[in-house]
Amino acid sequence: MFITRAIIWSLAAATSLQHVTAQSLGQTCPGGSCQDGSQCASGYCGGLDAYCTADQVATQCRPGLKCLQNRCSDLVPSQLGGSCYTDVQCPDSSRCSPSDLICGGESTYCRTEDGTGYGASVDCADGYQCVESYCTDRNVQQLGGPCSPIDFYTRSLCGSNIGCSYTDYTCGGLDTYCTADDGTSTGPSANCRPGLTCLKNNCNSLNAVALGGQCTSGVQCEGSPYCTNFICGGAGSYCDDDIQGYQCAPNLNCLDNACTAFSEVQIGEACSDSRQCPGSVQCSDSGICGGPGAYCADGSPEGSSALCADGILNVSEASIAPLVVYAAAMARIVSTRICVKVAVSCTQPPYSRRKSALTISTTSLKLNA
Repeated sequence: MFITRAIIWSLAAATSLQHVTAQSLGQTCPGGSCQDGSQCASGYCGGLDAYCTADQVATQCRPGLKCLQNRCSDLVPSQLGGSCYTDVQCPDSSRCSPSDLICGGESTYCRTEDGTGYGASVDCADGYQCVESYCTDRNVQQLGGPCSPIDFYTRSLCGSNIGCSYTDYTCGGLDTYCTADDGTSTGPSANCRPGLTCLKNNCNSLNAVALGGQCTSGVQCEGSPYCTNFICGGAGSYCDDDIQGYQCAPNLNCLDNACTAFSEVQIGEACSDSRQCPGSVQCSDSGICGGPGAYCADGSPEGSSALCADGILNVSEASIAPLVVYAAAMARIVSTRICVKVAVSCTQPPYSRRKSALTISTTSLKLNA
C-alpha cells in the first residue's frame, strides 16, 4: 500500500513539473511560459502578435515571422511608398492608405516639422504632400481656386488658414472665415479671394461702411450691427446707453437704447420727447422737462420732486380738486401726480409741510399753465 501511494505521488509531481516547464521558441505553450523572454501568443512562444523588438526578433518571434511595430507578424515589411495592407507594415509613423494601399499614401495622417500640417512630411510617400495633416498627391489650390467642402479628398486643398466656401465652392470664397491683415475683424484679408473683403470675420462681396453711410446689410456697418433704413446706425437702430463709443450715425444720439435725432437736455429745459429728459423725468405738454403737467409719481411726498423742474411742485390731483382752477390748466391734469406751478397773490405762505404731507392754501390760488 505504501509503495503504491509513493508511485502515485511521484507521477503527480512529474506531471506538475511538466506543466510549469518553459517552452522554447516556436513550441506550443499551453502553460503560458516561454524561454528566453519570448511571449506566448496565438498558442506559440513567439507566435502572431507576440511582443518583440527589432533587434531581438530572432529570440522573440518564431521562425517565419517578422517584428513589425513591436509585434510578431507574418506580413512582409514595406517602405514609404511601398504596397501594404495594414499600418504595421509601414515604417516609423507612416500609415497604410485605405484608398491606394501604399505606405504614406492618400489621406494618411502626417506631420510637418513646423507643426502646421502643411508641406513636406516624412510620413508621406514621394509625390505626396501634407495638407491639413493628411497626405495627398493633389495640388493645393490658390485663392479663388475650385474646391469642395463636402468631399474629404478635396476639402483640404485651399492651403493654410484658407476655407472652402459652401456658397461658391472656391478657396477663400463667400462666407468663409477670415481675419483682416491688420489683425481686426474687418478689412482687406489674405484669407479672402480677390474681389472679397473681410467683414466681421467673414469674406464678403460688400464693402465696409462707416456709421451714417449707406448700407444694404448690417455686416457692412463699422461700430454697429444695424443697417436701418439703409443707413448704418440710422434712426431707430438699437444702441446701448451704457456703452461708450460710436453706435449711431454722426447726427444721431443714443437715447433710451435707440438712435434718435433728439438731443439730451436737462430738467427744466425745452424738450420735444421724454427720451430727451434725464432719468424718469417726463416732457410736459408745454415742452419742458419736468414742466407743468408732467407726470411725476416717484413715491415722494407732495412738494418738491426730483421729477419736477425748479419752482414746480409735485401735487396730487386730490389736493387741488377743491380749488378754483382755470379750465386750460385743468385740462392738463390727467395723472394722479403731476407737476404744478403755484402762484399766490396773498401775503401768507401758500403752503406748509406737516408730517411729510403738503397742504395748499386756497386763498387766491391758481394754477399757471
